Amino acid sequence: MGAWREEFRDSFLVFGLLAFFFLVPWVHWQYRRYGRWRGWPAVVSVATVLYACSLFAFTTFPFPDTSDPDLCTGAGLRSYWQTTPFASLGDVAAYATSNGLIDTLTSGVFLQVFINIVFFVPLGFLLAYRWRRGVLSALGISFAVSLLIEATQGTGLWGLMPCPYRLADVDDLLTNTLGGLVGWVLGWWLIRYLPSPRPEKEDDVDPPTRRRIALANAMDIYTFAFVFVIAALLLGLAGIDVAASALQLAGASLVVSLVLFVVVPGLRNDSAGPGISAADLVPLSRTTGEPAGWWALTIRWALWWIPFAALGIPGLAVMVVVDGIVSLGRRDRRGLRSVVSGTAFTTRAQWLSRCR
Repeated sequence: MGAWREEFRDSFLVFGLLAFFFLVPWVHWQYRRYGRWRGWPAVVSVATVLYACSLFAFTTFPFPDTSDPDLCTGAGLRSYWQTTPFASLGDVAAYATSNGLIDTLTSGVFLQVFINIVFFVPLGFLLAYRWRRGVLSALGISFAVSLLIEATQGTGLWGLMPCPYRLADVDDLLTNTLGGLVGWVLGWWLIRYLPSPRPEKEDDVDPPTRRRIALANAMDIYTFAFVFVIAALLLGLAGIDVAASALQLAGASLVVSLVLFVVVPGLRNDSAGPGISAADLVPLSRTTGEPAGWWALTIRWALWWIPFAALGIPGLAVMVVVDGIVSLGRRDRRGLRSVVSGTAFTTRAQWLSRCR
C-alpha cells in the first residue's frame, strides 16, 4: 500500500510537470476549437490528462536505486515474467482457504488483483464516453495499453535500467482488460445522463468576460515565470548567475518581460502576447480599432513589469490587484493598464469578423 501511495503522489507530480510545460498551448487550443474553456468539458479534459499521468506513474515509479549492488541478482530476463494464466487467482484462493474471506478482502494478494481491475476502469469509461469507441475497440485498446505497461516493466524500461525492477504478469493483462470492459459498460450506460464532453463550438463574438481577461493576465505571468526560469538556467550553464545581485535580477526580468510583452506582440499582426493569445483575445486601440501599437504595448508592459523589477513579487501583486479593482468599477471591464494605454480586449473571432 505504501508503494501505491507513492505512485498516486508521483502521478500528481507528473501532471504538474506536464501542466507547467503545456498549460498555455492547451488553453489556447480549447478556446480556438470550442470558443470557450470552462465547465464540464474542461473537467473531463483535465481528468483525462491526470489519468494518463497516473498510468505513466504506476508503470515507471518509483525508480530503483541503480547504485545498489543487490539490485540485479543475476536472474535471467525470463525470471521477471510470470506467464502462467490465473496464477494470481490461485494465490487469492489459497490465501482465502488459510485466512478466511474477511482477511482476504483486505490482503495485499487480493488488493493487487482488485486494483489492477479498478485502475483500467477509467480508460474503458473514457473510451466509451469521450471517444465513443465500441466494445471490441475498447477491449483491444485496453489490452494493448496493458501489454505496453507489462513489457515496459518486464524489460526494465526497455533496457534503460540495468535489469527489470518489476514483474511482468500475464494475469495483469487479463485483469486490466477486464477493468477496461467494466469501464466501457459504465461509460456506455452513463452517456445518456452526463453532459457532452465535446461541446459545440461557440461563435465567440461576445465581449470577453472579466474572468477570461483575468485568465489571460494569469497566463502572461505564468509564461514569464516559465521563460525566466529557463533563461536563468541557460545563463547559469554559461557561468552567469542572474541572482548574484538585485540589479542583475531586475535587469534580467526587464529584458525577459520586454521581449515577451512588447517585442513578440509588436511583431504579430494581432499584437497579442502569450497569455492574451492563449485566451484567444486581441488588444485593440480604443481610438483606431486596430491592434495595439508599440507605444500602447510599452505602456501596458511598464505598468506591471517595472514595479516587478523594482519591488519583486509584491510590486507585481499590487499592480495586479489595482488593475482588477479598476476593472470591477468600470462597465467596459477595462483594467488600469487598458485605461492608461487606451486599449481594450476583444475576442480574436470578433476581430477577424471586423477584418473581413
